[in-house]
Amino acid sequence: WADSVSRLIDGTTRSEVLRQAAASRDTSGFRRAANLAMEHTFGLLGSGPVHLTYETIASGAFGSQYDMAPGSTAEADQRRKMSELLDSAIMNSPLDHGAVDQLRAAISEYRPIDWHIDFKSGYRWEPDAWYMDIPIGHSAGVDIKVPWELSRGHHLVALALSGSGCNVAGANDELSLQLLDWIVANPAPFGPNWRSAMDTSIRAANWCWALALAGEESVPSPIRLIIAASLSEHARFVETHLDYAPSGTTNHYLADIAGLLHISAVLPDADGSDRWAALSIQELMVEMGRTVNSDGSSYEGSTGYHRLIAETFLHGTLAALRLPASRRLKLGQMKRQRRRSPSVDPISWDFDPSSKYVFPEWYHDRLRNMVQLTDDLTKPNGRVPQLGDQDSGRFLKFDWPMSDKGQESPEDPNDHRHLVAISSGIYQSYNPDPTTYPLERSAGRIPGVSNSLMVESTPNSASRHEWDDGDSAWYPAGGYYIARSGSFWLCVRCEKEVSGAPTGHRHNDQLSFELNVAGADIFIDPGTGVYTADPDLRNLLRSTASHNTVSVDGVEQRALPPGQAGLFLAQGRSVAEVTNFNSGIFTAAHRWSGLEHHRSFELSPNGLAIKDQVQTTRSWTINYIVSQDVTVTADPKQGKVGLARGSLSLSLLVDPKQALISIDSVPVSPSYGRVESAARVILTPLSDACTTTLEINQTI
Repeated sequence: WADSVSRLIDGTTRSEVLRQAAASRDTSGFRRAANLAMEHTFGLLGSGPVHLTYETIASGAFGSQYDMAPGSTAEADQRRKMSELLDSAIMNSPLDHGAVDQLRAAISEYRPIDWHIDFKSGYRWEPDAWYMDIPIGHSAGVDIKVPWELSRGHHLVALALSGSGCNVAGANDELSLQLLDWIVANPAPFGPNWRSAMDTSIRAANWCWALALAGEESVPSPIRLIIAASLSEHARFVETHLDYAPSGTTNHYLADIAGLLHISAVLPDADGSDRWAALSIQELMVEMGRTVNSDGSSYEGSTGYHRLIAETFLHGTLAALRLPASRRLKLGQMKRQRRRSPSVDPISWDFDPSSKYVFPEWYHDRLRNMVQLTDDLTKPNGRVPQLGDQDSGRFLKFDWPMSDKGQESPEDPNDHRHLVAISSGIYQSYNPDPTTYPLERSAGRIPGVSNSLMVESTPNSASRHEWDDGDSAWYPAGGYYIARSGSFWLCVRCEKEVSGAPTGHRHNDQLSFELNVAGADIFIDPGTGVYTADPDLRNLLRSTASHNTVSVDGVEQRALPPGQAGLFLAQGRSVAEVTNFNSGIFTAAHRWSGLEHHRSFELSPNGLAIKDQVQTTRSWTINYIVSQDVTVTADPKQGKVGLARGSLSLSLLVDPKQALISIDSVPVSPSYGRVESAARVILTPLSDACTTTLEINQTI
């Protein structure tokens, strides 16, 4: 097993990825991530850069701070355990005395990473606790996603790219030591990092890619043996803890099976490996049909999770396509072991292992539609709107997109163009900017297969509608209307009734929208904030009044139960339907709690007119969340709000006889764990049944 980790990708793909890494600039995101990782400095989920040791004292999060660092004695004990495990492996994989002494010396100088701490709040989970006894959401300010995110090991791929691609001294040694460190600190199935099968799978996939890119020559054979044994343990855990739910699977189950397939690819001779592969390929197909709509949108109703889901499907598909033909034929002959599928009669497997496409045509078409949606959703500034939850989650990453916020936020989670880059490698259906995501594009190539998948799919008119001018598109299943005119870019959220799909990642954002003008975000979605660390903040950010839509006397579009129990619940019917749509024109109605809101958008090269009408005896407001980078001024008597950013100057106009203008401040979250303040413009109509017209005039 220890010598098979390079089987995940062919030599040509590996060489091309490493060549692109070597050609990258010194300021590239993955190089920066690798340099910080070598110093054991991590900036995750809004933490800012933290040097993580067994003595790290956290600064606190969301009003809570815990002092639970285990200290230098625990650190020394961890080094001792690392040496003992290495010695045990050396007995089964002999090295010369010089190499042994070098490894031991490296461990003696290594400062272990505390893999069990939320280094934002300082809370630390018990490493020896049975995984199901690990508490989640039990203390204020505590977020188990922080140690989970660190243990996913995305930075290990960056280390491998820097070591083998850029010849950074010590990067591959650091990769070996951190993997050894993690395995010793996290015996299965104890501690927080075995609490989630999804995270176990994502971690395994990142290990597989890091080892494949580093190459066997860069990781000493005893450590390869230790890693391979742990990967097999990961696979057995995932297989027996699948996040499957007959009533509605989510991105968790998808990640389970995609990660399991990666382990099977690198450990083809492991006991159960063929079973893992057959299960994963079949379930990838089942999940594509179950969780992805015909127009390519995810049925979880979130652009942030659409990225994670599309990325997982892309890499799962790549892993399946790269399996040797002889192995795929072997999978096709399996019978008894197929009984492990939780969703399909073992006799009726749908994938064709004898085909180099593996999956049927409809599967590839739907996957390309997922990428097309991402491409359409991408604003002129390269970002997508935050609609629904955004937890900054990834499956695999090679390039690390840098934000414009500096070191406090090294990544931009709303830049999804890597999906287009990966897809261009598989299908060659897109021609992305060659300077954007070159590593992702290279990692998505399959010599001898990609050319045969070049057949373009023509989206079904019932699943996606694009007008002749190419500047407007409507995704009815996903509920996205996207339009461009001149320097204006608009995306409206309009989702029909959800049936059979999970609602946990949806927000109360019906008929809300995001607006970008001349590449600058003007009106934005507030984002997600956090989950367990602050339930009140979470509910505030997903509430109706935090979105660019109508709010009626505090009546939520869907009820949001308070506390930890309601984190992923949204109760009640909220149905929006389109009444008219065309190029630059979109009209819809939203019904909830006995109320009805009619809204129309009319986009032109010089502005955007929005009309709202609500017939109710209650008071109601129209809210607009303004980007943090935009300066807001108000002249209520004239019915005018000024919006300025750099040389861009806009006016939001409303008849002062129809509505009052006020401005307050609300929290917004540009990425998971980061919370900032932004202005909210509030229009209060002066009649129970009022049509409000908003005109935006642009001056550059």
